[in-house]
Amino acid sequence: MDCAVEFPENATSQNADGERVVTKNSRFSNMKKKPFSSLGNLRRTLRGFSFSKSMSMQSVVSNGSTSCSSIPVDNVDNFFSDEGSTPHRCSSSSRGNNNQTGKVAVDCFENANLSYGIAQLPGCKDQDRFDIRVSAEGEFSEVNYFSIFDGHGTSAFAADVCEESLFDSVGTHTLPSDGAIVEAYDVMDRKVRENEREPRTGTCAITLFLNQEEPANLIDDFSQEIEGKVAWVGDCRCMYISQDGTVRQLTQDHRIDGNKSEEERVLNSDHSTREGLLESTVWRNEFAKAEQCGEVTFLRSHSFIGRRTHNGVATGPRCVFAHTGGVSLQVTRSIGDPYAARSVISTPEVVSFSVPRGEYARFVLGSDGLFDIFSCQDVAKFVSSYKDPSRAAKKLAVQAKQKRLYAGMSLDDITVLVIDLNPEMRKFSKRKNLFS
Repeated sequence: MDCAVEFPENATSQNADGERVVTKNSRFSNMKKKPFSSLGNLRRTLRGFSFSKSMSMQSVVSNGSTSCSSIPVDNVDNFFSDEGSTPHRCSSSSRGNNNQTGKVAVDCFENANLSYGIAQLPGCKDQDRFDIRVSAEGEFSEVNYFSIFDGHGTSAFAADVCEESLFDSVGTHTLPSDGAIVEAYDVMDRKVRENEREPRTGTCAITLFLNQEEPANLIDDFSQEIEGKVAWVGDCRCMYISQDGTVRQLTQDHRIDGNKSEEERVLNSDHSTREGLLESTVWRNEFAKAEQCGEVTFLRSHSFIGRRTHNGVATGPRCVFAHTGGVSLQVTRSIGDPYAARSVISTPEVVSFSVPRGEYARFVLGSDGLFDIFSCQDVAKFVSSYKDPSRAAKKLAVQAKQKRLYAGMSLDDITVLVIDLNPEMRKFSKRKNLFS
């Protein structure tokens, strides 16, 4: 292992007589050009010295009110985000124009043990949102937070609510418990449903919580793994590429097709309602009237599985339908969607994982605009060609957009987030395993 680190130069100043004075950086002068033979030596050197080079602990949000900095797809190779650039969400100039692939909005960040790049290509509805909380110099937090919200329905209201409030609802700057995450999702669901002006809005969501340790403390920590959790509802995905090239999909789409457990859950939800849904309100009122008349009542299933039709012909994947309002969803879990079937719930699945301490790992999160066109294995092969996560995210988003256009698919929003853990260790990754 040969890890080279660049240290600060000696400081230059002037004394009271105007003479030039060079102050020697004694702490690092003897090791400035010295390579490190082991990760342990690198950790010892990191004590008290931070490599953070970008934003302080903050929310990197896709906020519609932020000034949008976007670039044409043709110029994606020549674009690099300025250090500390303003996070943004980009509106597409190609909305409704199938001859263009739009514009890509990007943001990036890097510190000693983590870097990321995110790219967003809005489609016709522009309902994707993201929220990222990372630590930087002077403001350390024990957990990094990454999230993508893929909105659907008549507006992006549900995605906006989650972007603004989900992290605060979790209420911790350490790795949260599963119960805290589930409760935060439920709080978001109630917030969306309480807004009567937006009855047909919902969002899929995926949140990644990644533990990290302050570089100065690494030498004193003898634990073997870095812990993380991913929670999701809907069909956004998170995948993990380990240092040895192993690809692991951490999530499974909440859809009828391809997820047998979700299909069984929907079919077995005959006698339950989701409070706040239109169905539960209608049937609760009907049951109350029937009971007043002395009738024996029972709750019938008003969720059913079927395909949408076009000109009388069933087409597309199987969906969950609600009799009331005729609403159908491809996903079986979401936040919001008050008119959805009773079997569509907001309870997330939560998966815990660990990364061997000191090893390189790459995570890729994306909305269904990406994973409808690429498999996880295809994504892993693609991003392995790019060292910089920001460049990998941009290229992947552009490629997904172009493939959707060539295939005649809808102009869906595409959000791609690439995260590198311990990026200095990437040189030891076995990317060739991805192509075996």
